[in-house]
Amino acid sequence: MQEVIIRTNYGKKIGLGHLYRNIKLADELKKKYKVTFALDKKTKILKKILNYNVIELYENSIFKNQTLDGNILKSKIKKKNIKFIIVDDYRLNFHWEKKFFNDYKIVVFDDLNKKKHKCHYIIDAKWSGKNTSKRYENLISKKCIKLLGPKYAIINKRLNKNKIKKNILIYFGGAGDFSKYYKLILQFCEGNKILKTKMKLDLIIGPMAYNYRKIINLSKKFKFLNIVINKIDISDYLNKCKFAFSSSSSIIYELNYLKTPSCLFSYTKNQENKMPDLEDLGFYFNVNLEKFKNSNNSKLLFTTLLTNFNKIKRLQEKRKIIIDNQGIKRIVNILNKKKSNITIKKSFKKVSKPKNGFFKINDNFINKYLEFRNMYENRKNSLNQSLIQKHNHYIWWFNNRNIIEKYYYYNKKILGLFYHQKIRINQLTYWYGGWMTGEINPKLFDIIHFLKFQIKISLINQNLPWIAIIKKKNRFVYLINKKLKFKNIKDKNLINNIKKKFNILEKNKYYFLIK
Repeated sequence: MQEVIIRTNYGKKIGLGHLYRNIKLADELKKKYKVTFALDKKTKILKKILNYNVIELYENSIFKNQTLDGNILKSKIKKKNIKFIIVDDYRLNFHWEKKFFNDYKIVVFDDLNKKKHKCHYIIDAKWSGKNTSKRYENLISKKCIKLLGPKYAIINKRLNKNKIKKNILIYFGGAGDFSKYYKLILQFCEGNKILKTKMKLDLIIGPMAYNYRKIINLSKKFKFLNIVINKIDISDYLNKCKFAFSSSSSIIYELNYLKTPSCLFSYTKNQENKMPDLEDLGFYFNVNLEKFKNSNNSKLLFTTLLTNFNKIKRLQEKRKIIIDNQGIKRIVNILNKKKSNITIKKSFKKVSKPKNGFFKINDNFINKYLEFRNMYENRKNSLNQSLIQKHNHYIWWFNNRNIIEKYYYYNKKILGLFYHQKIRINQLTYWYGGWMTGEINPKLFDIIHFLKFQIKISLINQNLPWIAIIKKKNRFVYLINKKLKFKNIKDKNLINNIKKKFNILEKNKYYFLIK
């Protein structure tokens, strides 16, 4: 029987993700080959995780460089009848692979699209929209067979879509210092406590996690907090998961397969995904964990997302990319040069070009809206000029969803976005709103066109006076509003109450207009 060597790694810093996916692949490969893992060291954890032969490369030393690593492995496998060497290790690239390329078939797992490789096959399940098939151009030879995109995602065969979903999953990966998540987990528990329907929280603490003793004590205070420690296979908890707060690692493919609404955390380079690509997979909520974990708004985000669960569920159900559980079989069939009869549902629909006109903004625009709002061109004239973090934006979006109306104006491109809401000042009600530049700077005609539409659509809703607040530096917008028959407010009492309403402290820096 021929043998497959899997060179991968795991540890407190990189976690267990690489090892996990290769174990799942090995379970399919063992039907035809003997499978052996080549690892830096054998540890106690391996006995719980791995049921395969292991070549220990550094029994009394540590990894130093690719050249030495390649030489050590080559000496240990020279008498073996090898079919493939599978490489899944960020430390290794072209220089390591060229040592083996002429003698063995080399299969590489990568997800960074940055390193040069010398291999016969490259596998990367990452979705990058239209650029997915173009990944690794100029990084591999033209003869290399590319297995790219979510149809090659490795899914746990124990996942079950039909299980009753009722729990909340909290997952930071299989490794790491959990003391830095204490405040966040506490806030989640406090948030769950005030919800009308309290749910069980399954907190996964992986086999290579540490500093979690303080977190374990939380389960004594919050009986709904179920702490799962050193669980290798978390499929049982994924099957019961109604909503996930999770790292944006390879687990996202399993969350997509199960149609699980989620809020993702990104904190490493390989977990960074462009927001439109995540949205194609059904994930509209992705926060920077470093900025979020100590936020005073983490409890509010927790309650906001769960209160709006049905809206988020609808976004997930409309995902463009639907992942199945046949990725492993597709990979193995291709490696065996076997024609696969496993097809994938063509779920990515070609989006027809939108017509020109005005469109109401819905929840699927939530990240695009923030992108435009955070553009310097829009911030510089705003009352609040600071960059808004995603978690704060998500809270604002859902808690003002029925108060603020939002539209965009499309003419070949998104030219502008505008919003308006009713405000109360001195027991009187007014319309107040604003607008932002879109993909390109709109021309004067376009600005007047969509501001007229904004005023018209608001007055159809309710005939109320409009108030505008404009920086004196922004003379251009002031003149546009004057053209639209806005007048300077002369009532000093009204101006003072507007300043109080919007916390405006600067003197003589704003125009206050009414129509």
